Amino acid sequence: MRRSRSDRVSEAVGAAVERGGGRYTHLPCDLAHQGTVIFSGATAGLRGGANFLAFASAKFARRGLAQALAREFGPNGVHVAPVVIDGLVEGPKTDLRFGPAPAGRIEAKSVAQAYLDLAAQNPSAWTQEMDLRPFAEKF
Repeated sequence: MRRSRSDRVSEAVGAAVERGGGRYTHLPCDLAHQGTVIFSGATAGLRGGANFLAFASAKFARRGLAQALAREFGPNGVHVAPVVIDGLVEGPKTDLRFGPAPAGRIEAKSVAQAYLDLAAQNPSAWTQEMDLRPFAEKF
């Protein structure tokens, strides 16, 4: 039995995301025709850091996958955008895992709003990559 293109893309994306440490279920069957796919990444996808070899290479790969999917499916009406999250996202266990914040952290509701804004963009002016960082983060 021959698998559809959508099934092959879904399988490839799933494998790449899982290897990068992310969670993945599946891509919708109609991915080739409409919708928005957002990949969450980190600054390590732009430049690697010492002692972060595996993390940086996974984030580079995820960003490259998002760019390739955008070029392949964008002309069909699918908005694919990698989002670089440059900082810790505030959550119930953030202090527990990383200690108290010396400066601002990214609010989860702000990340959610940015993602909703990406999904609502008009195809005549899609954002191809977005960086989110708190005001105190150096870049």
